[in-house]
Order: sequence, then structure tokens, then C-alpha cells
Amino acid sequence: MCRFQINQREKFGCIAIQNAGTAQDARGQTELAPGLWCVDRLPFNVGEFWVGQLGHRRLEQIENSNLLIFAVAPTHRPEVLDDENEALLQKVQRTFYALLLQLVFHHDGAEIFSGARQDDNPDIRTITDLRNHLRPQVARVEQISRANLTRAANAESGMAAYLTRTGEVDRLWHGFHALQRGFLEMWGDERLHQFVLSVEAVLNLRAGKSRTLFGHRAHLFVGRSDENQNWLLELYDLRSATEHMNDYRLLLEHYPEARREHVASLRAYEAQVLACQIYMRLAESEDLRTRFGDDSELEQFWSMREGEQQRQWGHIFDVRAHCAATSLQGPLVG
Repeated sequence: MCRFQINQREKFGCIAIQNAGTAQDARGQTELAPGLWCVDRLPFNVGEFWVGQLGHRRLEQIENSNLLIFAVAPTHRPEVLDDENEALLQKVQRTFYALLLQLVFHHDGAEIFSGARQDDNPDIRTITDLRNHLRPQVARVEQISRANLTRAANAESGMAAYLTRTGEVDRLWHGFHALQRGFLEMWGDERLHQFVLSVEAVLNLRAGKSRTLFGHRAHLFVGRSDENQNWLLELYDLRSATEHMNDYRLLLEHYPEARREHVASLRAYEAQVLACQIYMRLAESEDLRTRFGDDSELEQFWSMREGEQQRQWGHIFDVRAHCAATSLQGPLVG
């Protein structure tokens, strides 16, 4: 079995996640893809010079991390921090996001760092705090498995494809960054707002008909039914209330008063799962990225018959059933 090491004249980028909830099979060392590894502890000692440069507190956080994702690559310039290091940092951050798209898991923050090995020992030369990515309050946490890590590694290159700016509309880039902002928001209404915006990016909505088209087209991802229609329109209306700085709670007055807070939290969680399922599917399918990343292709897609749209997109995901099963308060009733 190969063991992870950083060789001479190699650069690395790493995201070190503190107190991550991992399954037993995700511990130890795993090569996820060529040049991409997951380990459960820092695999080298930091030199005294760099300890002084970087600070004891940050290095202690890294040394206490239990899920570290490393990207490594050979270099002709091990002595400098440059765009090679930045590319490796972007790679491990995309892998982290590909985990977030799959499941809700516990962690106490993360550090991202980069460096190189010139001689006997790798050197960490730069460390940055990763902003807190917050969990939905209503969701149960799951454990990260080896299967989750492997899937994240496989999806990373697809994410890289739709996160590359082209200078055109870059619809998927904008949609993913709305999703990313959703993870960073504390308040449920702002989280829902961003997650629904990220869904809108792939629906090619038109002014004056955006609500109707959202309710109609988003069925592609979750299945067509009157219940789903009402649910999708409610997500859109909650998003619009926040967008226009109105009180979203007024839209929930038809629910029993004791349940309204739970409804609001559950809707934000559902919007997150819906957005994550879409962007994970796009990361895993080059054909779908082509369809949904180009405006002319997208216009053609939404003009197809529904059966053909579904054939190209693939299976639906029952967002509401998933969220009911993984909600701390169970399904919404009454």
C-alpha cells in the first residue's frame, strides 16, 4: 500500500478540517486520485523557521485537524509561491465543496495552506483561514465516508470546468457562487435566498414569467406533482420576499404558529439540498455542463418536450423526502 509523502521539488496545497465527522473507512491515508490524497493527520513536521513565521496557534489547529486533503504536483520552482500553489489550493477547495454538496457534516472550521519541499522536509509557507461554512440548523449531521471522498475527488474536475470564467455569461459560475454564499450565511432567509438564486441560474427564467417558469421547470429535478408545484412556488416566494427586503414570515401565516419557525428552517434546508443536488450532477456530467453552461444550448434544452428533458437530465431526487428523513424535527405535518 502506498503511503502519502511530498517528494523533493513538489508543491502542495491542503485544506485541514478540524474535528470533521468521519466514518471509520475515511480515516488513515487514502489516495483519492493521482496527486490528490486524504489523510487524518499532518504527515510531516513543520520546520522551526516556518513555525516562527506562521504562528503557533494556526499550526496547532492544523496539527489537530483530522481530515486533511492534499493536492501535490511537481515543480521547477519550489522556492517560490506562485500560480502553481494557487492552482493546488483551488483544487483542494473544490474537493471540499464537493463534500458539502453531498452531505451535511460536522466540522469546527478549516485552514488552507500551501508550500513546497526543496530539501529534507516540506515547508508550509502560507496559511489562510477558510470562512466558516455553516450547517442548516434543522439538519442531522452525517459522517464523511470513503465513498463521499472518492466521489468528491471525481467531481472536482467537473467543478473546475464550470468555475472557469470565459468572459461570456458564465451562468454556472454565477450560480455556484450564489450557492457558496448560501453556505456562509447564518440566517435561514438569507441562506434560502442564495440557494434559490443558484437554482435559477440553470432555469433560464424570463422577466415577467420568472415565478411561473421556476415552478414549472424546477420539476425536472424533483418530479412533477401538484404538491411539488406548491412547494417550489413557496420557495420562490420566500426568496422574493428576502430579495425585496420584505418580511418572509408573512408568507407562512397559513401554517400553525407553533410550526412556522420550523417551516422556515426546513425550507432553507430544502433549498440547500435542491441546489447541491443540481450542482453535483453538473460536476459529474460533461454533457449536462455543456447543456446548462451555454445560453443557446440552455434555451434549446428548455424548448424540448418534458420527456426528452428528463431523459437528458436523468433521475429525479426527492428533496422533500430526503429532508424530512434527515431533519432533526422529522417531517412537517399539520
